[in-house]
Amino acid sequence: MAGVAKSLQDRLWSGRGQSLVVWAIREGREVAREVDESLMGYSYLAAQ
Repeated sequence: MAGVAKSLQDRLWSGRGQSLVVWAIREGREVAREVDESLMGYSYLAAQ
């Protein structure tokens, strides 16, 4: 049964997983910048 789950996971990763990871990183950076601005009043983090 473990082999079936691994195969399904591999297909999901190769099909669309990379774009989801890139999207999540971008969203995380945007949130970090907004939190930084909110707490500090400014941010040196790059705007995307």
